[in-house]
Amino acid sequence: MKIKTVILTTLIILLLPVLLDRFFLILHFNTVSKKLTDAILDNNKAEIFSSIESLKQIARKNSRDALVYRRLAQAYLAVGNEEEAIKSLLIARNLSPKSIIVQRELGLTYILVGQSRVGLRILSNISNSPESLSSLIESILEEQIDEKNYQLVYSLLEASGITFADAEQIANKAVSLEDWRKAFYWLLAAQMLDPELKKTLSFRKVVAIYMSGIDRKNISEEDMSEIPTHRLPSGNKVDIKGGDFRWARDAKEWGVSFGTPAAISSESDIGVMWWNGRIVAFVEVMKEGQYRLRLQMKQSTPPPIAVDVFINQNKLFRVDLTRGDDTWAYIDSLIYLSPGVHMISIVFVNDEIINGLDRNVYINKVSLELISNQNSVNALK
Repeated sequence: MKIKTVILTTLIILLLPVLLDRFFLILHFNTVSKKLTDAILDNNKAEIFSSIESLKQIARKNSRDALVYRRLAQAYLAVGNEEEAIKSLLIARNLSPKSIIVQRELGLTYILVGQSRVGLRILSNISNSPESLSSLIESILEEQIDEKNYQLVYSLLEASGITFADAEQIANKAVSLEDWRKAFYWLLAAQMLDPELKKTLSFRKVVAIYMSGIDRKNISEEDMSEIPTHRLPSGNKVDIKGGDFRWARDAKEWGVSFGTPAAISSESDIGVMWWNGRIVAFVEVMKEGQYRLRLQMKQSTPPPIAVDVFINQNKLFRVDLTRGDDTWAYIDSLIYLSPGVHMISIVFVNDEIINGLDRNVYINKVSLELISNQNSVNALK
């Protein structure tokens, strides 16, 4: 028993320095890794170079850890040293040949430096089919846009042979399927591919952001410059003519595209929805508080007429117009809004021809009025 205790104690004494050294090395790596992440976000070149030297020291002590070389590659890319980044990733791949993450990063780095065929071949190796490669490219596209690595996104699109028309087509299909998040990514991709046509996509991109809940910081002043925004004046009420709403769909055979006014004609204030789809209007709210949203819509034939009403991506309620007597109906709802620009949208959901009569939606106006603001609520407390 004493011999076993002695052996165990000896092993602990022998292994303790190794274990402690390993522990402090991991701790040091985590500290350096965090500093590197912050330095890349702040574009602090001096700190990035310092992190590179620290990571190289760690690599000399722990040459079997693929993660160390991955972080080295990220640091090299941040200072524009793509050659050293590729060398680091090749070492990481040798250490961890089955790692999909390493393969992805290596393939993207080759694409970034202009070796597109090599990069796509590496990405293809982790895909089972052309369809899965397309899905992989799409997931990388979204990931890199979120990280604002626009140069890499552009290189990936070019390497994949994706054109402006391709990106726009994918985006439009996503819109038709109400996949607004996907639409945003591909619209942004299309804007990168052809900056000259950037403005033609701004309305679609802004709608996609509002409908998906994507951070509105992705909306630029240039994006909003062509989009009318209705503002509440000092009276805390604004009326939006039905004809001032804009289509958020394409019906090119009828001369309608994204951003086309819903007015019957240039001389009419009434908006008409001839087909299923969405029309939108933007309104700027200066005060936080409770607002009355009022819609004036016609009880047209053939009933029932069903439309959904949204604020941004949130569905508020469904309107069912059942009388069919061509009178104007008023639909009221109370909503709570924060300061900023909000998107009101109306969606026609049951377009149909019944006994030769075409069902359409007619909107005279939509009003938004402040009922009580946060200041008045606080004053009552």
